[in-house]
Amino acid sequence: MDWYKILHKYACRANIDEREKDSTLRKIAEIASTASENGRLDREVIYNALKKRENESTTAFGNKIAVPHATISGLNDFIVFIVSSKHGVNFEALDGKKVHLFFVVLAPENRENDHLKILAAISRITHIPGIIEELMKSETTVALYESFLRSTWSHEHHDKLAQNVKAMFVVLYMEDLIYDLSLIHI
Repeated sequence: MDWYKILHKYACRANIDEREKDSTLRKIAEIASTASENGRLDREVIYNALKKRENESTTAFGNKIAVPHATISGLNDFIVFIVSSKHGVNFEALDGKKVHLFFVVLAPENRENDHLKILAAISRITHIPGIIEELMKSETTVALYESFLRSTWSHEHHDKLAQNVKAMFVVLYMEDLIYDLSLIHI
């Protein structure tokens, strides 16, 4: 997934002051209302969509992470950004702990498959060793954004390198096997 294209740099926010779920959803809606490529979106529409989704079931899965997401009518493209809270937010997380990182996904209508792909990618990213701690240490919005991109890029390229190395070992092993077989037949 190309996070350079998906993640909205200017929507990311480090260390918001909100400490309660409702005020945090309002802050997220305020941030998102100015992040759209097609002009300002109505923050109340965004807030209501996020609130409706939260009322269905919490998006705070534990480990200090929540993934508030909703489909927004009239949105042309995805709005994806990260918000951090140094103090933590009472967000009704499944593990009962405060949430410190919010991965926000606002999706256009009729893009359910892409919406699910982004949510799955975020889930995979949150399991990268050390990324949550690194993002939580980010003091500025720029640091939060760049830390996320660096971590995801590094992890994705490490995985690709590991796959290439495995393939190289298979090739070398097979060449050794062929060499060994040719010695037996001589």
